[in-house]
Amino acid sequence: MNTVVQKYIKKIIKRKTLIISVIFIIWISFIDQNSIVNQIKYSLKIERLKKQKAKITEQIIQDSIYIQMLKDTASIERFAREKYYFHKANEEVFIIQKSKK
Repeated sequence: MNTVVQKYIKKIIKRKTLIISVIFIIWISFIDQNSIVNQIKYSLKIERLKKQKAKITEQIIQDSIYIQMLKDTASIERFAREKYYFHKANEEVFIIQKSKK
């Protein structure tokens, strides 16, 4: 009789251990705040933000160079003529656009 009860108890314990293990794996994989799914999302977001940071840093460098160029009076005049179509009092400005094909 004892052996039958012991076998039954071992069977129940094995099942409980299996069930608890499965629940734990599901919890860690999907439900928890720091789940594997969330970790993957976070790492992808970090990579995207690193790329964005690199682009913005490059843009800052380009803008810094452009600002240095605009410290000269001739460069300011050139910038105003190109971007805002400024002209002197005695001249006319003709805008020629390239066709987009």
